[in-house]
Amino acid sequence: MAGKLSVYQANRVLNKMLRGEDYVVPNAYWIGLFKATNDIALRGNLVASADEVTTVGYVRKKLRDDSLLTFTQSTDAFSQVSGAVPWESAQAAWGTITYAAVLDASTGGNIILYGALTAPKPVDGGDIFRLPAGLFTISL
Repeated sequence: MAGKLSVYQANRVLNKMLRGEDYVVPNAYWIGLFKATNDIALRGNLVASADEVTTVGYVRKKLRDDSLLTFTQSTDAFSQVSGAVPWESAQAAWGTITYAAVLDASTGGNIILYGALTAPKPVDGGDIFRLPAGLFTISL
């Protein structure tokens, strides 16, 4: 799954590079799961309209917190999440997951990167959704 920069993040990077505007890197990132039918809301950072899973028990998974879930050192303009990213067992059906996104908050916040799953994945009650190691890749 190739990650793309959201318009929000692309604007922040360009404004830092070309205009010298402040760019504060968040202390942590979270991965969220979405049921969107296209990437318009994700690309445009419209978190409220991107159809994130909202079923009881679902939470975004935190990255960069001294756990195994971190980004690899970028080489050749390429990085990836270093380990598998498992969620807890779904307490009820989550629907069909089509996208994952990296966000700057545990709820709400801004979409930084997003990408479509290679194949949509239905998640029923009792299922454990997992992004395998190396699946979420980012390249510029």
